Amino acid sequence: MKITILSASPRNNGFSFESANYIHSYFKKNNIDSILLDIKNLNIHPCDGCGFCHFHKKCKFQDDFALFFDAINSCDLFFCITPVYFSGPPSQFKKLIDRCQIFWELKYTHNTKPFCLNHNPKSIVILYGGASHHDFQFKSTLDIIDIFYKSINTTIDKTFTFPNTDNIELSNEFLEQFAQTINLHSL
Repeated sequence: MKITILSASPRNNGFSFESANYIHSYFKKNNIDSILLDIKNLNIHPCDGCGFCHFHKKCKFQDDFALFFDAINSCDLFFCITPVYFSGPPSQFKKLIDRCQIFWELKYTHNTKPFCLNHNPKSIVILYGGASHHDFQFKSTLDIIDIFYKSINTTIDKTFTFPNTDNIELSNEFLEQFAQTINLHSL
């Protein structure tokens, strides 16, 4: 089994970043092939809507988006872990999502099977929100991730949401409880 973990947090030491590291460490400790993509360390140019992919079936930018593509294209299980800022994903994550326009263009404009995801990996989405729980706290972000996943030919299999993180201490105890909540040891 090969696992890709995307930490979509723009900062170190937050809930998303530490959870991604915890998961990655767990799999490494158990000799399970995994890669951690840390969004803040990827050099991904934002989509500028130039239309190059519409006419040329590829993106004009050559950057770390290829690392994401390679990791997602070869994994059996994909973790997407992100904080929620103003009811949406952080801008660093949104840059990556917007660059998936190339896959939409291939699929819907050129009627070509996108070269990404020749298989459909299992997917787990983990969202953290600082505010107290409310009915629509994670909805917008999940809608964006759902469209993102459709562009890369996969679906959300499981979603875990953690509200009120502004009032929770990030500790080893929290991470151990987090692992139990997502059933990490049975994956």
